[in-house]
Amino acid sequence: MEIRLDIIAPSPNPIRTTWDEGKMEELTQSIREQGVIQPIKVRENGQGYEIVYGHRRVEAAKRAGLTTIPAVIEQLDDDNALIQALIENFQNEDMTPLDKAHGLQDLKQRTGWSDAEMARRGIMGRAEIGRYLTLLEEPEEILQMVGDRSDHMVSKDTVHEVRRTGLPTQERIEIIKKAATENLSRQQTRQVAEAVAAAPSPKAKERLIERPYASFMHNPEFVKDRAKEYGAHDPLWMERNPKQADADFQQSPEVASIIDMMRRWLKSLADFRVAGQAGKMSPEAGRFIARRVREFANELTAWADELEITE
Repeated sequence: MEIRLDIIAPSPNPIRTTWDEGKMEELTQSIREQGVIQPIKVRENGQGYEIVYGHRRVEAAKRAGLTTIPAVIEQLDDDNALIQALIENFQNEDMTPLDKAHGLQDLKQRTGWSDAEMARRGIMGRAEIGRYLTLLEEPEEILQMVGDRSDHMVSKDTVHEVRRTGLPTQERIEIIKKAATENLSRQQTRQVAEAVAAAPSPKAKERLIERPYASFMHNPEFVKDRAKEYGAHDPLWMERNPKQADADFQQSPEVASIIDMMRRWLKSLADFRVAGQAGKMSPEAGRFIARRVREFANELTAWADELEITE
């Protein structure tokens, strides 16, 4: 049925506290052109109706100039209204991770339900519920950087990966800042956190956090091997000049032989290209070599991908 917008009040405990203004304008334009396709849900509040879910649709309908909106009326107590709002918003709307976390926390406090009970009632998986609720235990500096993986934001799962390392709070904050600033993936951030956890000294931890992410440098196994060989006084971590540190790193036994082989190969490749340009290669041979070069390039790319993966 259609209900007048002027007698619909927002929920006193809304699940969503913010929304993306750009997406709100898109929804408003859609409603102008096609109307409200999916009804909202309301319950009576003695003076009219109160929104159970559909706050964004109500706001967009007002902006679009509508005076009524399609709605389903259902008599619900506070707990069931909150449950339905959570499920509807989690499935159909782009809520922020913090809104989801606060919604779950509110439901848990009001009902006394365990994570398992909330999962049994179909809100979301138990492990996912745990990740959202644990997110609220993080300091404000981290929470301010949690979002939808846009620039300079990190996901709740990235925060969870860093938390699992058991690092002190301040080190976790610095790693999350690094991930947000450099737009690191969840996997890359986990590598950084595990490398910092394996670092043999405060200086090594500091260098790993301040230096731009590199798959070799932030490989935790590499950090562990260096710690076994050099201990807490590894010169790789003592040099403040990044260019000098890179030079030291390239001279390490793990890397030097590969770098040398690549340099010799590039020299040979330059000689081959000169020969081809001098007309010493038939077109058929050129096409054959081109296919082999692409195959070789694919192998190198696959190897690079393997080197960047840390289990």
